Amino acid sequence: MRDKRTTIGRFIHSTWTNLNIRCANGIYRNLRTVRKCLCYDGVLILFSRDEFKNWCHLNKNLIETLDHPSIDRIDNNKNYTLENIQISDLSHNIRKDKTVFIGGYGVCSLCKEKKVEDDFCVDKRRFVGRGTICKMCDSKRKKW
Repeated sequence: MRDKRTTIGRFIHSTWTNLNIRCANGIYRNLRTVRKCLCYDGVLILFSRDEFKNWCHLNKNLIETLDHPSIDRIDNNKNYTLENIQISDLSHNIRKDKTVFIGGYGVCSLCKEKKVEDDFCVDKRRFVGRGTICKMCDSKRKKW
């Protein structure tokens, strides 16, 4: 069966669904996603689906030019607001503000502990080749 959604329609639907799974006030958030998305605790969505849809249509040209468009918070210490989001390619978004390994050590984005590089899973999508979550936190997260 052929997908009847447009590129912009697919982007709006999938992005809105993913935000609502991750964020603290998301309508699709449940016990399993709470444990899996610990870094989103306290992060809120402060716009409606219609406001988001209109914002996406205003940025339609950018969304359609990217291979894998994604929503990125400009300031990661703030909530999702229309003023605090931007569109970027997923590969750039994944690598932005992530664990930096200096002298063979990095800081886990969940437990905030300094650990050796080998304590982080290999992740070829990342610029440094390692994940941002240590193996111990990742195993706890995956059990839920």
